Amino acid sequence: MSRNEDAFDTYLLRVLCTLISEQSVSRAAIRLDQSQPAISAALRRLRLLFGDPLLVREKNRMVPTARALLAADQARAALDLIDGMVNAGKAFAPETTQLRFTIATPDYLAPPFLARVTQTLRTQAPGARLVVLPLGPQFDYEQALQSGEIDIVIGNWPSPPEHLHMSTLLEDEVVCLMDAGHPWAAPGELTPERYLQGAHIVPTPYSIAQRGVVESSLGTCGSAATGGCSARTSGLRPTCW
Repeated sequence: MSRNEDAFDTYLLRVLCTLISEQSVSRAAIRLDQSQPAISAALRRLRLLFGDPLLVREKNRMVPTARALLAADQARAALDLIDGMVNAGKAFAPETTQLRFTIATPDYLAPPFLARVTQTLRTQAPGARLVVLPLGPQFDYEQALQSGEIDIVIGNWPSPPEHLHMSTLLEDEVVCLMDAGHPWAAPGELTPERYLQGAHIVPTPYSIAQRGVVESSLGTCGSAATGGCSARTSGLRPTCW
């Protein structure tokens, strides 16, 4: 929302929230469609109002103070109330909206999914803006959703948090990749027992942060010795490299 469109002039509150979220004057300026000098001037005003530096430089980034974090939480709550009051009863019109939509998603979804989303958005909502954030292992998507930093998170969790509003976006097939010369590459050679005994490659940062689909599925199966774990009963093909 531009300052001219803000009937209650909540500009400083929005700058505060964006600065705390982005921890960068330049990124906040891009997100708010403002110049860097304008955001710097707003930050100076905020520091005077709160009597606090709000953001302090630490190495190569700006770190919010405790006062800034508390103020940002209160500002978001106030903005939610004001936005709800102003927009109550208004029907959403995609052809005229100037809203900014922020999505957090894993990198692998970008090629097949985002191209179509961008095309549809430009056709149906040409004035809207789409921002995509990487959903890495350290990204706290629940806090980002709660604070309003993102609108939607796209993920692949065997047991997603129950308190979130969920819907199926797409279904993908999980397959097993191995060298063509591998002794188990022939049809019928890769059994569940052999799969469990095989050497695997997994992206370490993600495997540390959370259990993947394959690991969670295997965890619900019986032991390999009893033949209780199979690709059929888990609903997935095993994955190895």
